Amino acid sequence: MDDARLLVALEDALARLEVPLRLEVMAEDARSSGGLVRLRGAPVVIVASRASTAERIDVLVRALRELDTSALYLAPAVRARLEQT
Repeated sequence: MDDARLLVALEDALARLEVPLRLEVMAEDARSSGGLVRLRGAPVVIVASRASTAERIDVLVRALRELDTSALYLAPAVRARLEQT
């Protein structure tokens, strides 16, 4: 699966979990491209608006690893990426 399709699949998984995805402007010297946070107790994934496709994929993979995806159908390539260490 190419990166563009993987990114769409990861975004779709977040949407099916009803976890909002927000693109935010971050400082250029920020140490991270984003991650899973809790706002008022609800999970939200924040991604730097300037992040590359690869960085966005990494952020979404890390976030989905922290969420319960067991009830979701995920394409084998997506599931394999989530299970990589």
